[in-house]
Amino acid sequence: MRVFIINLKSDIQKKNEIIQQCKRLKIKFEIIDAVCGINLTDSDLDSLINTDARYYLSRGEMGCALSHNALYRRIIAEQLPFALILEDDAILHNDTVHVIALIEKRISKEDNIALLLYKTKFIYKNKMIALSDDYIFYESNAPTLTHGYVITNKAARTLLTLNAPVRVEADAWRYFYFSRFVRTYSLNTDLILSHDVDKQTSTIEKERRLKSDAQKQKRKSLDSKKSVIKIYHRLIRRIFLKKVKG
Repeated sequence: MRVFIINLKSDIQKKNEIIQQCKRLKIKFEIIDAVCGINLTDSDLDSLINTDARYYLSRGEMGCALSHNALYRRIIAEQLPFALILEDDAILHNDTVHVIALIEKRISKEDNIALLLYKTKFIYKNKMIALSDDYIFYESNAPTLTHGYVITNKAARTLLTLNAPVRVEADAWRYFYFSRFVRTYSLNTDLILSHDVDKQTSTIEKERRLKSDAQKQKRKSLDSKKSVIKIYHRLIRRIFLKKVKG
């Protein structure tokens, strides 16, 4: 499986740390230059960012979404069945290579899914992808973050359809589910963590805390919109889902 690492050119320390981890685990990887949202020009905003999103998304969120979109395009252009996407603050468990190999045997190019290699707050315990006795993915009710995940070619195509031009954050997994039924699964254990797990040093999180109530409400209105999938989920599918803490 191809492994891509998103890294801002200015974050040399993070780059060196993730490279050392990959070398230790004998993981072949490719470093991808992240988009720095602060450097986006007016022309960039006009062509790459949805008009409404320029109001409620921070520059960091824009850059992050554009960085992930660039990788989705690579997956499609190179006809990769799937790929592992890492952010440069990822902490890799010693079993990472083993789990990647198991995933390759279990999923296909046309599965409309993303597999988060860490735990999430709530899951559906009766919707699973079992890799082994030790490693099981459960469909997530509350998927967030993007520091380490596998995405299929189908899901990459779907996310580009939904988020190019950018209108939501890269980790708007619930939005992607209710819009085009992209199902996001999380692992039963934290195989990949983030150095900044509490987001105390995250530039994006700092920007989010500075948003006005009006900006937050404008973004929230997107999640409030009705869709056929949302109606189906709430009236039919939810009845059969067994939601528990992750």
